[in-house]
Amino acid sequence: MKNVAMARLVGVLYRQSLNYMHYALKSMGITPLECIFLAALFDCEGASQEQLCSMLVIDKSATAKAMKSLEDKGLVKRDQCLNDKRAKRISTTAKARGLRKDIDIMMRQWVDFLTEDMEAGGLDQAVQSLNAMAARAVRADHRALLKGMKGGKK
Repeated sequence: MKNVAMARLVGVLYRQSLNYMHYALKSMGITPLECIFLAALFDCEGASQEQLCSMLVIDKSATAKAMKSLEDKGLVKRDQCLNDKRAKRISTTAKARGLRKDIDIMMRQWVDFLTEDMEAGGLDQAVQSLNAMAARAVRADHRALLKGMKGGKK
């Protein structure tokens, strides 16, 4: 039962966060995924697409599509890396930087809403637990986890 409860809770948080972000970002003309990339770029201006993939744990294809969309919207520009001609460095445009305050407020309001009734110690513990689970999820060997499961991949 604990497994089902955990999966349900993670699913609820994920879906409701996406719903909130879709609603909040509609007026800005960006998607939740594009918002996550912009937020990362605000902190790591000039990161390569490869670095963004690694930092956000998002596959190369989704990253390339999001970067193309953000570029088409005039929110980022991609320049060839001087040291590695295959790599592209991503930087935000003035238009994107103009959205930063609204993006920061939107994200802060959602986190404040979710954590409103939590005491500081409980919130710190929740963040530590989520960080540990996320780090473990990134290291997961899905094939090994499914080994021995009826119908699982071998």
